[in-house]
Parts: sequence; structure tokens; C-alpha cells
Amino acid sequence: MKVELDYNPYLQKTEIMFNGKKPGINSRAEKLQDMVLSDWIEHLPEIFEEEMNGLGFDLIFSGTRLDAELLGNVLKNQNISESEIHFYRQHMVRERQDQLNILAEVQQWLTDHPIDFFNSAEFLEDNLHNLKTSFGFINFGNQITAFPELFHQPINIIDGQAADQVELLIEKKYPVVIDLPEAITPDSIELFSEKIDKIRKIADLDKAYVFFNTANSAKSEHQSKLTLRLLSSLGFKEPELIRTLFDPEIFKYMITHQAVLPIQRSIMIFNALENRLQIKTDEQISLQNQDIAKIRLEIQQLK
Repeated sequence: MKVELDYNPYLQKTEIMFNGKKPGINSRAEKLQDMVLSDWIEHLPEIFEEEMNGLGFDLIFSGTRLDAELLGNVLKNQNISESEIHFYRQHMVRERQDQLNILAEVQQWLTDHPIDFFNSAEFLEDNLHNLKTSFGFINFGNQITAFPELFHQPINIIDGQAADQVELLIEKKYPVVIDLPEAITPDSIELFSEKIDKIRKIADLDKAYVFFNTANSAKSEHQSKLTLRLLSSLGFKEPELIRTLFDPEIFKYMITHQAVLPIQRSIMIFNALENRLQIKTDEQISLQNQDIAKIRLEIQQLK
């Protein structure tokens, strides 16, 4: 009894096999194959249990290490034992950071090695907005003075109260960060509830991934319980709590979600470029052919 799950985030390609067979037409599992894994990963155990008529099967995952870790955490958090779902990893896909490094190398190579029939400078300028990686989050909290980087790219920290296009940023997978009160008291509960109401008028928190920052909150067990109770009363049943504004969980979220889009776009753009270079290969002198072969090899590494 086994389930095979192959996921390539850069091609947004998911393949699922149940005991060697594809999911049934119009089944929940069949519809998931066109979706981003992170959008349904929390429901994966119940969906696979439904397809397999129970637990007690092997789950063989092919994909990135990061996505494998996310899947493993889901099984752990839902208290699913190894005897219920035995989780294996195989055929690992290149990590997001490695893909971004290759993308940077391809762009640099095009800059340093002009090709007679191809204006690489114009090509890069025309496609800069699609090739550029953008990391950031929407902040509903204290003003930020430190601006770290991720993969040598600045992190855009958007003031949620001043931003004009919060909904657009949420569609681009920008998470929302909300500061929690220093202590849970009747007065702070009222103020925080009003704050959430105001934020909901700016941002659709049901569509956003929300982090709650506990940096300035009391750390006692009693206060923690009161905090969870307050958030639950406001509709956040399983809130993501972070200790600092630059908590590792925020960085992991940005790597998981925001690094993928430019890689997906780059693959499409460079596929088109590769086809142009293929056509020209037989028309160029030997040295030029070597240059073309080199850049085509670089492009193929992105896939």
C-alpha cells in the first residue's frame, strides 16, 4: 500500500499515484494536482486517507528538501504515527536558493558574453520585472529600523496602515505580521479587537498568512493561554506565533512562497530564449556555437 507524491514547485507540477493508479476523475486528490502544495498540505493526510480507505500506507515524496520538511511537520503536528503513514523521501528537486543562484549566473553570463545576433542587455532590461526576486511582508506593528536581506536581496517591509495595495501584496504571498499586546487585560483585549477590525477593513485576513509577533508580550504560561484564547475568539484557531519580527519562520515562509514565482517566470522566459538560440546554432561560426551551447546548458539547469 503506497502513495507516491511528486511535486516540482518551479513547474507547479504535482503528480499523485495511489498504488500505481492516478486519482479518480473529479476526486479531491485529482483537483489538487493543479494547486500549489502549500495551499492544501494541511489537508493531505485526510485526503490520502480517503483515497486509500484508511491509514497504514507508505508515502513516497519526490520534491525539494524544504517541501519535504513542511510535509513531515504536517504529519507530526497532526499526531500521525509512522505506522499510519510511513514517510519516505526520494528524487529530491533542487532547492529554491540553488535555483536563484543559477538564475543569477545565467543573467550574469548573458551580461558578460554578448552574442552577435542577440541583444542580451535589451533582453534583460525588458524582462527585469519578471526575473527579479522580491521578498517582504506587511507589518501592522511598530516602526522598523533594521532591514535585513534574504539571499542578498533586501526584504521589503510594508507598513500595512500606509500601503495602497495590500490585497495585491497578499495575492503575491506577502504574509501579514501583527504585534500582540504586552499583556492580556480587559483593556488590551478591547483595543486589540478594535485593531483587528481596522486591519480587516484594509486586508482580507482570511486569504492572508498571518503571523502574530510576541516580541513585546509577557511570556508567562498564563499569558500565553490568554493570548491563544483571545486569538481564537477573533477567528484565528491555529495562530502562528513568532518571537521576533525576523523570526526564522517568516524567512522560511518567504523562501517557500516568494522565491518560487520568479523562478517559474524565469523558466518560461529562458525556455523561449533557448528556442531562439537553438534556431541560430547552425547559422553561427564555431566559437559562437560554443557560446550558445554554454548558455543553453545554463538555462537547462533551471528546469
